[in-house]
Amino acid sequence: MEPNLIRILLIEDDPDFAFTLQRRLEARKGLSFSIDSAQDLASSIQKISERNLDVIVLDLNLKDSKGLATLRKVNHEARTLPIIVLTGEFDESIGQEALKLGAQDYFLKGEAHPDLLVRSIRYSIERKKQELALTKVNEDLKKSYAENQKLLALIPSVIVRLDSQDTVTHWNSVAERVLGIPHAKAIDRPLSECGAAWDFAVLKGGINECRVTKRPLYLDDIEFKRPDGVKRILGVSVHPIQSPPGEPIGILIFGADVTDYRSKR
Repeated sequence: MEPNLIRILLIEDDPDFAFTLQRRLEARKGLSFSIDSAQDLASSIQKISERNLDVIVLDLNLKDSKGLATLRKVNHEARTLPIIVLTGEFDESIGQEALKLGAQDYFLKGEAHPDLLVRSIRYSIERKKQELALTKVNEDLKKSYAENQKLLALIPSVIVRLDSQDTVTHWNSVAERVLGIPHAKAIDRPLSECGAAWDFAVLKGGINECRVTKRPLYLDDIEFKRPDGVKRILGVSVHPIQSPPGEPIGILIFGADVTDYRSKR
């Protein structure tokens, strides 16, 4: 394949306009175009599934589909391809709506100058690649987050995460069970207001020291009281969440109910 070859599907029901546009694009220097054409939606969808394409240039008004409905249908079939819309309607709102529906660019037919269209084609291909790459990153992050949540759920320890302002950003199921505080009551609140009846002064002192030293810190046992009034003992360690230099430091708190273990000593 030629390194500068751009494979275009031109969806246009006016054969004269399609022929003229194709000749003008092929006359551009420095780039090579492989231009396939279709005159209706049905044959367009078939070619989208069969061809290896880089970009679609789409007339909204075809024999078997009209207006923005055409874009919706083509976009549904060609999710990974950039689409440049051509419209004969002198209505700016049509173009704006086309962009909202996923088109990369739009032109009035009478203003589709070859140089502008070529530039739009090249930019649209690059933008679409960036969009797809960003979508992939977001999907990977969501997958990674879901996997991390599953792993955290398997750890038999109280796990509480704090941001740099001591706001609770994670409160796992073990924290709910051991401390008797529901996730909904603790999350997005200052740790001091999470509802846990524990020696907060000792815990806060450990958090502050951990931020200064930027090292894990194992605290003395902390007494806490469950909502039912039962007193228990919590073994606690606090760990800094590393951030770029100069950035505020978050905190990860690990805890375990060590009451029964301590009573046997």
